[in-house]
Amino acid sequence: MSFNYNGDEAVSGSFGKVYMDGREIAEIEEFEMKGKLESKEFKLYGGETATKNTGIKNEIKLKMKKVFSYELDLLKNMKNGKLNTFCTLNIQIDDPEALGAEAIAINNAKFIGDIDFGSFKRGELIDREFTLTALTKNIEILESIELI
Repeated sequence: MSFNYNGDEAVSGSFGKVYMDGREIAEIEEFEMKGKLESKEFKLYGGETATKNTGIKNEIKLKMKKVFSYELDLLKNMKNGKLNTFCTLNIQIDDPEALGAEAIAINNAKFIGDIDFGSFKRGELIDREFTLTALTKNIEILESIELI
């Protein structure tokens, strides 16, 4: 049996919210969380190659307009010898026309990769991008849109 849906039931990213350590990041432009499966190939009898997933790495990306100095807070931590900075992220998407809402909590998300401590272009708004990682066991599904 197939399910026909109305176009207005598709979820719009305009209703997405991100909270960092309990504070809403109203200046969020983009949120992305991906899991990359690590796989190993091995030979089967008869010469075929099979693959087995052996691990996962989660990567989280936040892109926001610069309103606050998150990056300078990270720099302060680093100056004090704290290279591993963690936070809790709560992600919600609740489009009133969709068939439900989604919410996840990401505990102990760690900042990784490049951190832009300062840059700008004259006449343009400033963007900041942050990359984080989190263990799968620290990601909680709080609400999801159920299959019909």
